[in-house]
Amino acid sequence: EAVGNPQRPYVAILGGAKVSDKIEVIENLIPKVDRLIIGGAMAYTFFKAQGKPVGTSLVEDDKLDAAKEILARAAARGLTISLPVDHVVAPKFEATAPNEAISVDDPAIGSRMGLDIGPKTAQAYADAIRDAKTVVWNGPMGVFEMDAFAKGTVAVAQAVALFRRQRPGEPVLLATGYSEQLNKIRSDFPVIRKPYQIHELLLLTEIDPGYELVLR
Repeated sequence: EAVGNPQRPYVAILGGAKVSDKIEVIENLIPKVDRLIIGGAMAYTFFKAQGKPVGTSLVEDDKLDAAKEILARAAARGLTISLPVDHVVAPKFEATAPNEAISVDDPAIGSRMGLDIGPKTAQAYADAIRDAKTVVWNGPMGVFEMDAFAKGTVAVAQAVALFRRQRPGEPVLLATGYSEQLNKIRSDFPVIRKPYQIHELLLLTEIDPGYELVLR
């Protein structure tokens, strides 16, 4: 019912590393959702397809045409796919690497890589979730196993948890194979458990790959 006959606005949040893992999901969501939010490394395949500078960020070059087709399909339906407007970049895939937030259009990325959504994007995504009636979330917004690049995922988690607190009868669907990642949010960021009650959203100790959980 949560996805077959959703209450609207219906917002889908997709993250993770690869577009190839989500193409079918995105194609199925385009005709159904009111807002489609994309974060994580998969965003860089879309950026390269749009001609934006990506530095050494993870890109699936063999999926550039698929990314262009997805954007075209969404535009034809009148659906805007929300991609990051800023990102946190670093020269290395390391927790202690120096980092800064810059616009996704800024060529100053140079040979650095994007490892998290930036603060402007996090705020925009939280705003997009705020008035939702149905939320589907799959995948992190950055390399949140590293504290320096976890802020985007935590911000989305806070927004989803706040959504639940304010609308306890509305459905949230977590369709995920990210059990370790979800548990890491829960264990490593206790400060966000109040006032957002994030522990109620991510209360499972283990989630099997592909598991779907509807929280009401």
